[in-house]
Amino acid sequence: MIEEKIHELLRAHPTGVLASVAADGTPEAAAVGFSHDPNDMTLLVGTNCSSRKFANLQKNPNVALVIGIEGQETLQYEGTVVVAKKEELDDRLKRHFAKVPRARRFENDKGQTYLVISPTWIRYTNYELAEPIYERRF
Repeated sequence: MIEEKIHELLRAHPTGVLASVAADGTPEAAAVGFSHDPNDMTLLVGTNCSSRKFANLQKNPNVALVIGIEGQETLQYEGTVVVAKKEELDDRLKRHFAKVPRARRFENDKGQTYLVISPTWIRYTNYELAEPIYERRF
């Protein structure tokens, strides 16, 4: 039941805030469009190789995201990033562009790349539930 609520939250929110860490330890956060795989809760984020987040993730593949910052429910999501290979992206990109249609405009940009984020820990909070907090390590 809780995991279905998490998937509903992930489907409902096209944007989250992704935090990464630069090589000098400086934090960086960026609003990102994302989609998720309902089978394993991995996320897909598009970015350009020239972005700060991409440079950060080349040195340190650990990220944190917050999804759903308004209302009674939110998801804190920590994970690790790998750069997706183009040949592995067909189904993911269809799902991604269906959820975040504005992302399609960047698809053919020079340097455009896609990141797959695998969860290591999540914390789902929903104050409408009797037990409002659910945590899971992967």
